[in-house]
Amino acid sequence: MSTTDSPPVQHRRQLIQTLLESGCSSIAEIADPAVRARLQAEFRTVGELLTTMHDRWVTLLERNLDIALDEEDPAFAVGIAWDATVLHSPQLRRFLDAHADHPLMRTLNHRERIRLGRLTGLGAGGVALAVKSFSASP
Repeated sequence: MSTTDSPPVQHRRQLIQTLLESGCSSIAEIADPAVRARLQAEFRTVGELLTTMHDRWVTLLERNLDIALDEEDPAFAVGIAWDATVLHSPQLRRFLDAHADHPLMRTLNHRERIRLGRLTGLGAGGVALAVKSFSASP
């Protein structure tokens, strides 16, 4: 967490971390009613929560991709970056995977593949293949 984050940003990050550490795939599953109420107040819709979590994933993934592209061919770099991100944030990946069938997540995942495809020159289909063929956790 950056020392320049404002208190509301720090609060939001702490709530996200609490949700991820709980292993729950939804706010409703949180056992502590006070924590559940704070999460519900912060993330008023499932869409807002999914977008926030996906944005966090993409930020981490793109950081790892930048590192991997310095050393690897783009097709390998995508898989390496994906696996590095999963290893760094397994709870985040599990949370997102639990919502993979949600229409918003399908849209966000599709946009992620397009963006990564543009960054690497592989195209969205090439990114999907690179992740599936290289990664143990697509």
